[in-house]
Amino acid sequence: MPFSLKGTLFGIGLLIFIASCGDLPRPFSYDKNKESNPLLVLQDTKKSQQEPVGEPESRPSKSLEGKIVYYLIEVSGLSDENSRFLSKNLKYFLNNKYNLVNSFGDKAKFIISGQVEVRDLQPDKKELTVRWDVFKRGGEFLGKVSQKNQITREQLDAGWAHLSFLISEGAASGINNLVQNFAR
Repeated sequence: MPFSLKGTLFGIGLLIFIASCGDLPRPFSYDKNKESNPLLVLQDTKKSQQEPVGEPESRPSKSLEGKIVYYLIEVSGLSDENSRFLSKNLKYFLNNKYNLVNSFGDKAKFIISGQVEVRDLQPDKKELTVRWDVFKRGGEFLGKVSQKNQITREQLDAGWAHLSFLISEGAASGINNLVQNFAR
């Protein structure tokens, strides 16, 4: 399978990130007996914490005391722009509906990773599969939330701004339930 320049740069970034994270309890692990661990390069999103798409990027920081803190790493399988739409909307729902807080660094107790796959079913229909993996900070796999829908080509071509809102709204509930079970 050919490797892309983007993938190579991504791998180098991961190595640099892991080397610079002395505060982590241990490096993220990969356990072949569990789900694959897609913990990738954590991107610094301190400025874009819990804004829905289209709102300003700055908000005053909130106290994290007594709140469940997670970190959402990039969503794979989409363009950078569509990944940002989906990430921002998921953060918005997790924060505003379930009072979870997205934070980079040692405050995050959970890490969430998303993967999206779009495949053709018929000329005018596509299957959209979204999988959200949730890990403890140390890399232990806790569980996954899966979504699978059939959509028309027109819905997909209309853009990810609206689709990501609907996907995020559905995913936030399942992710919240999973995180709440392990936060106690």
